[in-house]
Amino acid sequence: MRDINRSIVIVCCYCRTSGKINGEESIPNQKFILKEYSNQEGYNIRGYIVDEAKSAFSNQRREGYEELMRLIDNKKVDCVLVTFFNRLARRAEDLLNILLLMKSKDIECISVSQNKRLSTMSHYEIAFEAIMTEEEDKSITRRIHSSMDRSRKQGEYLTNPAIGYARDEKRHLNIVEADAKIVRDIFNRFLEGQTTKLIAKQLNESGIAGRRWSTHNVEGLLTNPIYSGKLYKREVGEDLTVSYELLSSVEHEAIIDEHTFFEVVEVINEGKRKRGKRTYKKHHHLFKGVLCCPICNNKMQGTTDYYTCANKKCSFSTVRKDRIEGLLLEYVRGLDKKPDSSNIVRQKVHKYTMTINTLKSEMAMLKQKFSIGQIDVNTLKEHMFRINLEIKALQDKVDYGVYQEEDVTFSELIEERRFEGLNDLMIRRKLTLTLEKEGNSYRIKKL
Repeated sequence: MRDINRSIVIVCCYCRTSGKINGEESIPNQKFILKEYSNQEGYNIRGYIVDEAKSAFSNQRREGYEELMRLIDNKKVDCVLVTFFNRLARRAEDLLNILLLMKSKDIECISVSQNKRLSTMSHYEIAFEAIMTEEEDKSITRRIHSSMDRSRKQGEYLTNPAIGYARDEKRHLNIVEADAKIVRDIFNRFLEGQTTKLIAKQLNESGIAGRRWSTHNVEGLLTNPIYSGKLYKREVGEDLTVSYELLSSVEHEAIIDEHTFFEVVEVINEGKRKRGKRTYKKHHHLFKGVLCCPICNNKMQGTTDYYTCANKKCSFSTVRKDRIEGLLLEYVRGLDKKPDSSNIVRQKVHKYTMTINTLKSEMAMLKQKFSIGQIDVNTLKEHMFRINLEIKALQDKVDYGVYQEEDVTFSELIEERRFEGLNDLMIRRKLTLTLEKEGNSYRIKKL
């Protein structure tokens, strides 16, 4: 055992999966690998911290990760074991931050399957690892999406089928006649003039299909394109109307003929249009995913009439929506930048895109030089880190140029009461806000 192991007393294992996984990535398999390594090294594992089906690329809350960060912040762990560094984070910036934090606190982190120790890595090596992790994940994601697209075009159904169908071993759909009768009955009742609420009530009273029915899932069934015999992508607009994009020309046996299906959809859409656009639901929180706690900077949650800090150990409790949302809206209005003319925006986007392509060519040249021994690994990592930072900064400018071309401003969305679109735009632009107490009121500021 190496000398560095002598100072390692408290060992914690972190395991994470991100949803649909294969056996090698499962939590039991990760635990087995980490346990086996600990036994070989003579470590005594104090506990396993687990985030199951939690993506490290989304804004999804990871309770296990938050617990791990508290242990690191308070230096209550000597060593963190993971199967791969990408279990901690997949974004380069996030992974870089947590690894540098552990290094600054002299906390070891070991990636068992990569055979890498944080204590032996330079800052450049850490940065390179973070960048390569993100690039590898993007590459994997592209391959997965490409494979899924090919499967759909071949008529394969990739998720659990709706009531009325079953999947065979080739992932093709076959009708389950007993359930198909229920589906046809629901469509017939709706075409006879029954409301989705009445249909749900009658289904629950009869106990059909051994499940609870609601207005929402009756409407979901009536607008599910799978029953038409073709694979469509279903999209819900801001006014709640439904539209469809054909994914595959390969057909399966229909439960409802296509004409009848789209007749039902049009009746439902017409009702949505008559009720008007969805604006501000009673318990909708405009700044969910944007507003952060003024004490611990964790994202705040929405609970009926309040925003609350997600960190249960934080001393900040709650703040009423009606006390701060007006202030937040006024602050956000002031963030609108005067848009450039359309031609200037296009010119800038073109310029930034060309520069990004030049930098990518420089990266390819560096890799070639490294492969033939003209530069060493440290030179490669140093230049790759610099180039990736430059590309990220330019890409942010390109993205902002796209926002300008869309000609969408916070003010317009507020004026038109398109609040869900406002929330989407704030999150897309990575806007984070917090509060600062000023007497009996609050002042808003950006993080």
